[in-house]
Amino acid sequence: MRLLDSNQAYVNEITVTLAARVGEWFDAGAVLEPASAELRLYPNSFMLRLRVRSKNNQPVLLVKIPRKPTHQSIADTLQNDYLRAHTRDYFDFMLATWRAFMDADANCFAIRPLEYFEQWNAIVMLEAQGRPLKDMLVLGRPPQTGEFQAHLNHAARWVRIFHERIGEMNVQTFSRAEIETALDAMLDNLAKYSRGRVDTASIRTSMLASVSDGWRVPVARTHDDYHYSNVLVSPDGRVCGLDARRRSVRNPIYADLATLLLDPAARVASILTGGLLLPRRFFERSRQSILDGYFTDEPYDASILDFYCAVVALDKWMINERHLAAGMARFAGIVLRPWVRWYFSLLLRRNSFCCRLVLQH
Repeated sequence: MRLLDSNQAYVNEITVTLAARVGEWFDAGAVLEPASAELRLYPNSFMLRLRVRSKNNQPVLLVKIPRKPTHQSIADTLQNDYLRAHTRDYFDFMLATWRAFMDADANCFAIRPLEYFEQWNAIVMLEAQGRPLKDMLVLGRPPQTGEFQAHLNHAARWVRIFHERIGEMNVQTFSRAEIETALDAMLDNLAKYSRGRVDTASIRTSMLASVSDGWRVPVARTHDDYHYSNVLVSPDGRVCGLDARRRSVRNPIYADLATLLLDPAARVASILTGGLLLPRRFFERSRQSILDGYFTDEPYDASILDFYCAVVALDKWMINERHLAAGMARFAGIVLRPWVRWYFSLLLRRNSFCCRLVLQH
């Protein structure tokens, strides 16, 4: 049975309800186009897409219904109490984020949520036009253009606004013992998934050499997944962060910046080519674009940023080890694991934890 067929009754109900509401959201002459209904299945949601005709434009509505990967129908999702408990909270989070960006910066925007419908546990929102930064990569290689650097600058500005207005940013002091505890937890996972084949003791010694007691670090509720796939660029060059984690813990703000900086180096194409796709000049310019966008003329601690770049590299390394140890990937792991370990070791060794100039060649 096709996806739309198995959920047609719900699609019809939602369409009728939205048709009666589009005049409130847009203008009195706005009309929903029922024939445009398209239901898409994603790992964690059903997404219904519908076009609207209004006086000034042709907006598109998205209706997001969270699902578990095992759910095959909307009816299944509505029986899940966990999803129901959290979706309304996520709508409120989206609304607060949209409001935070309304007057924040002309180069940044947020997705606009319109309403939460309890009967379908659904969030209705406007579709944002644009494409993610990852789609601008050509065979894994970022474009060497000023326009792309401007996108990175705006992306850094977006996450700064998020940290300040949503994340309640302030400065905290971290002891060396706290930093060691967090690092050891990451290294334990890396040792587990690599089956002890990675020299985590040497990595620990190298990383802690730059850590002093009493680090003063800006912290906030972070985005927690701020990579190229979650940075949307509109046709006019504005930037929007996607899929921020509603219940993220308070982390050093450098964690989000490091994720953005390291993203191209941690992608499959870069790993398989040993980083040959990533010119040294690209990372020099990208680092500066991101720092200018986030800090403008404010001081920042380069050594702490480098440390968190190393933390991100360790996390990506651990994820690759875990994938190569699971299921069918075990066969690929026989060939790829030595290469993956060489590559991420190189990231950690070169040029102050891989963030200043990630790969030289």
